[in-house]
Amino acid sequence: MSRTSVSSVHLVRRQVLTDRAAVAVVAVVVLVTAGLAAALPRALDTMRTDGVRSTVADTGPLQRDLAVVLFSPPAADRSGTSDAPLQPLRDFLADVVGGLPPVVAEQVGDPVFSVDFRDMAVAGTEPELPSPADNAFLELTVQDAFGEHVEYVAGRPPERISLTERADSLPADPGRRLPLAFTHDGLVEVAVSDRTADALGLQLGSRVRLAEASLTLDVVGLFEPLDASDAYWGFDTRVLRPQQNYSSILGVTYTGVAVVGEPAYPGLEALLSAARQPVTLLRLPTTAAGLESRDVPALVAALRQVEQTPVELPPPVPGVPSPGSVQLATDLEEVLTGHLRVQQASTAVVSLVVAGLLGVVIAVLALAGRLVVERRRHSLALALARGASPGQLRGLLAVEGLVLGVPAAVGGWLLAAAAVPGWGGTWGVVLPALIGLAPAVLLPLLGAPARLGAPARLGGQRSSRRGPRTVRNRRLRLAGEAVAVLVAVTTVAVLRARGLTAGTAGLDPLLAAAPLLAALAGALLLARVYPVPLRALTVALGRRRGAVAFIGAARASRDPAGGILPLVVLVLALATAVTGSVVTATTDRGARVAAAQEVGADARVSALGVDAEEAAAAADVEGVAAVAPLATAPAQLRTDRSTTDVTLVAADAAGLAAVQAGVPGAPAYPDRLWTPDPQDAGDAVPILVRDGVATPGTRLRLAVGSSTVDAVVVGTGPRDLPALRSPQPWVVADRGLLVAAGGDVPADSVLLVDLVDSLDPPDPEGGAAADGSTGAEPLAAVTEAVRAAVGTEAPVLTQAGALQRARGEPLVAGTLDAFAVSAVLAGALAALAVVLTLLITAPARGRLLSRLRTLGLSARQAQALAVWEVAPLAVAAVTAGVLLGVVVPWAVLPAVDLQAFTGGTGPPPFSVDVLAVVAIAGGVVAGVAVAVAGTVAANRRLRLGGVLRVGDDE
Repeated sequence: MSRTSVSSVHLVRRQVLTDRAAVAVVAVVVLVTAGLAAALPRALDTMRTDGVRSTVADTGPLQRDLAVVLFSPPAADRSGTSDAPLQPLRDFLADVVGGLPPVVAEQVGDPVFSVDFRDMAVAGTEPELPSPADNAFLELTVQDAFGEHVEYVAGRPPERISLTERADSLPADPGRRLPLAFTHDGLVEVAVSDRTADALGLQLGSRVRLAEASLTLDVVGLFEPLDASDAYWGFDTRVLRPQQNYSSILGVTYTGVAVVGEPAYPGLEALLSAARQPVTLLRLPTTAAGLESRDVPALVAALRQVEQTPVELPPPVPGVPSPGSVQLATDLEEVLTGHLRVQQASTAVVSLVVAGLLGVVIAVLALAGRLVVERRRHSLALALARGASPGQLRGLLAVEGLVLGVPAAVGGWLLAAAAVPGWGGTWGVVLPALIGLAPAVLLPLLGAPARLGAPARLGGQRSSRRGPRTVRNRRLRLAGEAVAVLVAVTTVAVLRARGLTAGTAGLDPLLAAAPLLAALAGALLLARVYPVPLRALTVALGRRRGAVAFIGAARASRDPAGGILPLVVLVLALATAVTGSVVTATTDRGARVAAAQEVGADARVSALGVDAEEAAAAADVEGVAAVAPLATAPAQLRTDRSTTDVTLVAADAAGLAAVQAGVPGAPAYPDRLWTPDPQDAGDAVPILVRDGVATPGTRLRLAVGSSTVDAVVVGTGPRDLPALRSPQPWVVADRGLLVAAGGDVPADSVLLVDLVDSLDPPDPEGGAAADGSTGAEPLAAVTEAVRAAVGTEAPVLTQAGALQRARGEPLVAGTLDAFAVSAVLAGALAALAVVLTLLITAPARGRLLSRLRTLGLSARQAQALAVWEVAPLAVAAVTAGVLLGVVVPWAVLPAVDLQAFTGGTGPPPFSVDVLAVVAIAGGVVAGVAVAVAGTVAANRRLRLGGVLRVGDDE
């Protein structure tokens, strides 16, 4: 190693060890921020992965599984000698799974199938069926892997079918073989769930005669599921419990499912061939247990390919041509596409604060680097005077920056990798690397010879003359500031005009840069503007007695503490933290509104056939203010020229208006909807329709079921009706008036509940319950009592429950947590910036106070001067930061699809949480106050002689 390199290494080592406190600040800032920068992509990846898995798991097998329904006999061994006659169907499904793209096959479990004979009316039983199950229907099914998911509580699994030739069968035709349905009776063993047996009055040994075939069912087993929530039951829960249906002719009917053993399938198919064709469901269960968020786009593309690729069906029996091809179908592609919208919205809103934090970090590193350079100003200027070239000084400072930054950044990355699981990707390396290299760039810039002063003025005064170079620099700075402001305004304007253009999960650079550029432009404008009122204040204070306020205002206006950089840090930190609080308030308000619109009242109960007695019992529950039962049915609005398909909502209109009072998006229900004016409507039924369907006063005909009544429009409402999700336009009519006019109205299926004020959910417009409490336990008791009164097993959906479910989504919860962390980090960086600023200005402050104290300045007056040094800067920065933190999201949030993030029927309304903004500003002010208090305490220990002997840099 050469003598020069040894000397350089020694010099760098001596430089680093000279001011350990200053370089430690740089290293710690790099370590912490690089660690956070490395942890952020990992945390986001974990959050997204948890989010997509939660979304897929909550979707349900009916929507997420790959499936196809066949209306032709499946491939099977029909010889009657096999215990597994549907094995050819299993082999076909295995081949289908083997042909799937790898990214899809990884998410697919073991395929299953069911073969059903549907909607077979029950003719009678032994013993007879008791009421109310007189109108009963049964479906016969052969379920693959059925025995693995049930436990028999009585009897045994079904196995066989017995065929008996009928004595009165048609005479044989030598030239033609008649189907078994015309010549034989069948007795097939079945098993039913214990709940189906209870509902239909069946028991072990019961025999059920079917009306449409010569078939009797022998109940040989009663079962219950090992896990009723298992996805195996997702496609048809009627296997576990019978389904209630309502018919205007039959009233309430029951449809249950009886399970047949697989060995009996060939005989069952032959016996029912004349009455029913089998319906085969093929399912490829899809899970997300191993799905990673980064694989979602590829999975969506592969699912599209699978849905577009035909699959040739095997022949029902060997030697017969294939019945054709089918295409697998799933809603998983749509679900994942919707999730990617949520993910994109999450990435967009997180980028709003992350870019600002990155700017704050760079500015704080610049302040820390400036502290290092200021501590070495004399030694660096002396090196210039002794012949060191500017390039050598810059190189020395760059090497020192690398020594400080790179090891600290690597340490932060290693800590993040050990502490935070997930996949960091490219940004997980690039961001820490940029932060680690920042000191190597900033230190040479801050320690440039032009900033150190000429050697001739080392111990003397800085020249106050403004030469051509100074004037040129001022002009360049003014031009640069103007360009920065113009770029910020242009960026925000372009972003509002075009919205997001990133990919389904990518980062929009323009959106990420807009808040940072706007805050930077605001800080530059503030640096130009805020000395103006201070100068006016200085003039006013000059006319008053006392020099402390005058000197403090004069110094603050002429030479702000630390220059423009501390102002940039404070404004950017405040704007970033306030932006996060505004986005949080907006999304929270949007989630509250979406929950209210989803439920449609304080609570909603779904139950088939809610009668007047049940509704009255629910209304009598303590804590319930009012109820409104309603029914929905497909209908048509007809005129002489057109017909419009609509969804009819038939309800007690007055009660509906009462329970939906205050619900966001609810229409204004006019009194004429339930108290018609004879002069206005005559004998026509008054109706409320969606905007754009018809205008008030329009007369038309309402067709529902088998009836048609005259109607008149008395009002219109918004596009979406709370509690109703229908792609068709809605129509609201009073049930009593509709029935009186001869309308065919189905049974009520939904009960909307209005709670008393003490149990009201949180205000959708923001805030807590009416009495300031959440009322979770009383609310649960009331909803359980309402459900018992209605007699349904369906859960009661409340606004509080819907809101909790929305907030519990991993993407939503993780994003809101990121905002909270960013606010704390921004506040900490702002406090650190104030401390660094005071450390940078400490020598000049010490000299000034020492001179003034020799002239008679008291200790209390010295404290006031220290406050004057920072207070104007802090007040201006807090004011500007809060304003920018509110204005910037107001300007850029319209470009973000927050509706995907919050749900609801439209973008969430812009909202500001005043208390959160005040808390953030108060925290920064408190941090500044603590820093000033520390400075005042340090000033008390100054020794006049020691300070004044150093010399005068001013």
